[in-house]
Amino acid sequence: MRKIAFVSAENEEGIRKVMISGSGDGAFLFGYNTILDCNSIWNEWYENLEDADEHCESEYGVTPDDWISIPDPQNFCNLDYIMPVRIKGRDVGRPEFDNWETLINGKWESFNPPYELIGTAMTGNEILFFSGLWDEFEQAKKCDRKKARKILEALRFDKESIKTIL
Repeated sequence: MRKIAFVSAENEEGIRKVMISGSGDGAFLFGYNTILDCNSIWNEWYENLEDADEHCESEYGVTPDDWISIPDPQNFCNLDYIMPVRIKGRDVGRPEFDNWETLINGKWESFNPPYELIGTAMTGNEILFFSGLWDEFEQAKKCDRKKARKILEALRFDKESIKTIL
């Protein structure tokens, strides 16, 4: 089980997004200083999902309605990315650290995390893609318009843009 929420309130850490990745054995909480899909800047371990949820609500104002469910990561992929991203060679036991790859149309391709885009102006499509939510949004647009709207609102699309897109 994984879910993300975008933080709307200012906080002294500058956290813009949180992700929980959990199972019956506990939960990781990841914190990000950007809405882009990239490595988290910190992570914490909780014994259960409820404690991680409670921390997000008390520290960042994230309510149960703010969460967006996302798929679990594929084998060998990083837990803190939304998109399938892994260290090249990890799947065969020969990791090449600082060499990343992502799954595009069923094939693993080289990938450079979009750190240089942090703080730049982007189009709506770029925001959706680099947030890691493109596939999730496209699927939701077809069969769960409430979730599609929630994704656009979380990414701070304005009401007129949301109306046009949906």
